Amino acid sequence: MEAVASTTIIFSIHDPEEISAMMTQASEDTQNELTSQGDKLKNQLSNTFGFNELQSQLSLGYQFALAGNTSGAISHVEMADEALEKAITSVFRTGEEVSRTSQNNSLALDNGKRQLLEAVGSGLTDLGGVR
Repeated sequence: MEAVASTTIIFSIHDPEEISAMMTQASEDTQNELTSQGDKLKNQLSNTFGFNELQSQLSLGYQFALAGNTSGAISHVEMADEALEKAITSVFRTGEEVSRTSQNNSLALDNGKRQLLEAVGSGLTDLGGVR
C-alpha cells in the first residue's frame, strides 16, 4: 500500500527538481539498504564458515610478531592457513549442495526459488574455488 501512496505523491508533483530530488533520495535509500543487508549477510557467512577463526589467528600471529616471537607468529599463521583451507572447503561444498538442491525436481519449488538457490550455490562454489 505504501508504494501506491508514494507513486500518487510523485504524480501530483510537477516540479522537475523536486522529482529529481525524490528519485535521488530513493536511489540513495535503496543503496544504503543494500549495503546494510549485504553487511549482515557478510557477517553471517563469516560466522557460519569460520572466517572469524581465521581473523583471530591472524591477529594473534601479528601480536606475536610485534613482540618478537617469530615461532609463535609462524604457528598462528599456520593455524590461520588451516582455518582458511577449512573455510574455503566448507564454502565450496555448501555451494555445490545448494546448487544440487536447486536442481532437485522432487522438491516443490517455483522457478524463481530454483534460480535463487542456483545463484547462491554458484556464488558460494565460485567463492570456495578461489584458492
